[in-house]
Amino acid sequence: MHPPLNSSLNVYLKLEAVNPTGYYKDRMDKSMIEEAERCGALKPGMTVVEATGEAPTHAPPSHPEFMPDLMLSMIRRAREIADAGVESYYFTNQFSNRDALVGYEAIGQELVRQFLDRIDAFCGAVGSAGMIMGVSRVLKNKRSDRTSVVVLELASSPFITKGQLGPHAVDGIGTGLSRILTGPFTMKHVAYQRRRMEDVSTAREGGGIAFWYVYQA
Repeated sequence: MHPPLNSSLNVYLKLEAVNPTGYYKDRMDKSMIEEAERCGALKPGMTVVEATGEAPTHAPPSHPEFMPDLMLSMIRRAREIADAGVESYYFTNQFSNRDALVGYEAIGQELVRQFLDRIDAFCGAVGSAGMIMGVSRVLKNKRSDRTSVVVLELASSPFITKGQLGPHAVDGIGTGLSRILTGPFTMKHVAYQRRRMEDVSTAREGGGIAFWYVYQA
């Protein structure tokens, strides 16, 4: 990526969309399933239940309460299904499943291998915050304090910093379901307006937010 002309930064985008499955959250799915199988919680013949995958999660401007209510109702329904058939269903519950972070750690491990010298900063938008926590755990462990981790959230929906949810048109973030972030992070608010879907055609919407922040910083 070419940064603004007045910048001396070397900026790199990690395009998870070009991976075989096309989506970074599949890393989380894989780690949760493998660990559930390993410990015996998920047995042959059982059905995996999850509250959200590719479901739309943005709030219509006229109904800012729609998105969090939808997400919470989806989680409740998934739990009801799993509880009604304990022997038949396994609820992955990604929002509180620590095994999800193991999958995201792989992103950090790849970055460490790909950038042998150093990574000064890593930034990412947050939904449930699993990705930023998994990646930062590896970067902080391998690179100590040399890597700053910048957590991005929408200025119109600052749930992590202010506990406020607002309307926005960015899928997957500002959900009101973020984990408690642990570690030295720098919080940044991004005033982002999506103009056309093709603006972020090479990345998921969270990637578009990161691109926007770095380019405007």
